Amino acid sequence: MENLYMILESTENATFEELRQNYQKLALKYHPDKNIDNTNTENFVKIRKAWDILSNEKLKKEYDIKWQQRKVAQNYPIQNEVDILEFDEDDESVLTYPCRCGGFYTLSESDIKFCYDIVCCDTCTLSIKVIYSDQDQT
Repeated sequence: MENLYMILESTENATFEELRQNYQKLALKYHPDKNIDNTNTENFVKIRKAWDILSNEKLKKEYDIKWQQRKVAQNYPIQNEVDILEFDEDDESVLTYPCRCGGFYTLSESDIKFCYDIVCCDTCTLSIKVIYSDQDQT
């Protein structure tokens, strides 16, 4: 999970106006039309995605919650790295992966949208790092 605030060269407590100003500055700097060799296209895409989320009040709130959970989850021991394609989809559009304790690691649609990468078991204290394939997760 990427720190969208860092991509926009901002802090988590930045105002909307500060985020907007940083986005505009970075978009101009990395826009493909401004770079003849197109070496910064990937940066521009990341900047645009960060702005699309952080400029939308609902998505920003959802992202902020997931980001805080991600920071807390970093304190759990990581048992394994698992590709997202190894997860099973259940009836509720939730992805699950079995833990060795018998519990499950669960990814919601929101987790997937933000590429949430550290998932805790619903039963024990283990966690896994989710590897997202190169496919677009938006």
